[in-house]
Amino acid sequence: MEAYDEKKIGAILSWTGENLVRRYGDEEVIKFSRFSGIFRRSFKDRPASDITIAQKFFGDCMVPARVVQKGTLRAIVQPFVHGRLLEKKDLLNPHVYQQYQGIMQMHQTMIEAGHAPLDLAGALGLLRGQLDNLFLLNDGSVKIIDTLLIDVRGLGLLGKLLKPLASLVILWQNCIIHSYSMYRSR
Repeated sequence: MEAYDEKKIGAILSWTGENLVRRYGDEEVIKFSRFSGIFRRSFKDRPASDITIAQKFFGDCMVPARVVQKGTLRAIVQPFVHGRLLEKKDLLNPHVYQQYQGIMQMHQTMIEAGHAPLDLAGALGLLRGQLDNLFLLNDGSVKIIDTLLIDVRGLGLLGKLLKPLASLVILWQNCIIHSYSMYRSR
């Protein structure tokens, strides 16, 4: 596994519900999960596994990601993208709406294949009723910027305790997705 270079780590860009996102060199960002320290053993291989599953189903619709490591600390590196969070009003643009619908169809296909849902809302998005992990890039393309699955399997007893919460998160995310999908028809 590639080691990350501490000298390339720059300014904090955001501190979301799960990730501390920092600049990484001139062209990339590095994401450190707050959960990795708490669930060290359980999350050890999780980021790479989630990225592989997401790439299989979403391909070019996601911002490329790779796992890096320094000692026992793992992080995710992605290209720095120029854009903003996808908003419901953006779906009034037919090109944007078509991309959004494609991503939702891929998401449904992934779930039907037996995988846990992708975290499209993110922790703060759940609170705001937004899909914070969908980005509208400056070139007009819609991209997924986070590849974490909402999956508590493999967490042992903690996973069993978190399962009801995960079910609520999935239900709430589905409500948010529905509100986005219905926005055009209002």
